[in-house]
Amino acid sequence: MDRYLKIPFLGKLFYEFKHPDRLAELRLAPHLDRATATLGRVDRGAFFSRFAYPTLREAADDDPGAASALTYFYEPFLEAFDPELRKELGVWYTPPEIVRYQVRKVERLLKDKLGCRAGFADERVVVLDPCCGTGAYLLEVIRRIAAAIRARGDEAMLAAELLEAVSTRIIGFEILTAPFVIAQFQLYLILSDLGAALAGSRGPRCSSRMP
Repeated sequence: MDRYLKIPFLGKLFYEFKHPDRLAELRLAPHLDRATATLGRVDRGAFFSRFAYPTLREAADDDPGAASALTYFYEPFLEAFDPELRKELGVWYTPPEIVRYQVRKVERLLKDKLGCRAGFADERVVVLDPCCGTGAYLLEVIRRIAAAIRARGDEAMLAAELLEAVSTRIIGFEILTAPFVIAQFQLYLILSDLGAALAGSRGPRCSSRMP
């Protein structure tokens, strides 16, 4: 639990949950009760055997377990919950193999055509995903930056440089709140696992705005 409470927005959310007055103001109690009842019926062993958290590990294209379950669960959920909304908003997630190929292709162009020899790790490169969903492309860019840092032998600088990149030049926008929260959560998980300081205004620059 302490691991997750260090993530700023989860800490604030937990604060809301643990104060009865706030639960009453926000009328959250019935929803939390339903969520608790639903989770109580889940086979935890089976669930977590198939559930993967995001990591910096670079996966082979034929690795079926490479993608975080968090990244890809929202599309089938929305298909079952509100298929019309899914169609209206175009919620179609890109397979992880395609994400990896496209990100690496862009990185090759950065190196070969634009003179950014460090690829996404070059401080001049700014990444903007205008509809980032649950963050698949942003996560892959972070993995490429981490790979470049490690390739030059700067493992000790990994956390600091990734935090700097995510705070200043990796940006995502998302219109739907749920995938936006998942994207930010995954970015924070990777940074917190590396020991990056997430306090204050530094952290993933993902924004959710309703039209």
